[in-house]
Amino acid sequence: MKKASAEKFAEELGVPRSAVTVILSGSLQKVTLDRLLEFVEAVNLTAETRTRRAA
Repeated sequence: MKKASAEKFAEELGVPRSAVTVILSGSLQKVTLDRLLEFVEAVNLTAETRTRRAA
């Protein structure tokens, strides 16, 4: 996604551009599941989550 697109997407979601670029860069350590689901919904996708016991 181009910088301008990230800025537009962030504006439409009402979040800082940095929140969009963090997700696009793959740095998901500081991203909440709620924020990620907002982004998924904004681009008309659905998300599936799975849970499992830790090893």
